[in-house]
Amino acid sequence: MSEHKAEIDKFLAAKNVAVVGVSETNQGSPANAIYDKLTHAGYNVFPVNRKLETYQGAKCYQSLADIEGGVESVMIVTSPQTTEKVVDECLSNGVQHIWMHNMLGTQTKFGKKMAAKNTSVSDAAVEKAREKGVTVIPGSCPMQHVEPVDKWHKCIFWFNDKFGNH
Repeated sequence: MSEHKAEIDKFLAAKNVAVVGVSETNQGSPANAIYDKLTHAGYNVFPVNRKLETYQGAKCYQSLADIEGGVESVMIVTSPQTTEKVVDECLSNGVQHIWMHNMLGTQTKFGKKMAAKNTSVSDAAVEKAREKGVTVIPGSCPMQHVEPVDKWHKCIFWFNDKFGNH
């Protein structure tokens, strides 16, 4: 079982979640899939992208500060450099749970080159958030944990669990 189970449970216990990095131009992006998954699972999901006014008919927020009432959890699906800026914004807005996407887990042992090209994780941002007492999940994907889990994400979860990538 994942050593990050408690952090994942805390993140998913929140009902107000922002997904940073949704895209109108990249329909197959992980951020879009995560937004859809959380929305269908009953979460109140806020899309965040500075370049969009709307996303799938919903208001798209330019920043976390623009979300009235705020959010407890923020899913980050951006470049590591952008993640660092988003974490600063999370800290300024009282966010308690941050998840940085990387489908290959939190302790990538295999596929490091692919993981490095497809990660949102910034070690500096992880450290900064943890120093402020914020729960951080540095990798993995909520689609491996929010029911119903599709076969692809079950396979990724199994692989990460089997090889210690959690």
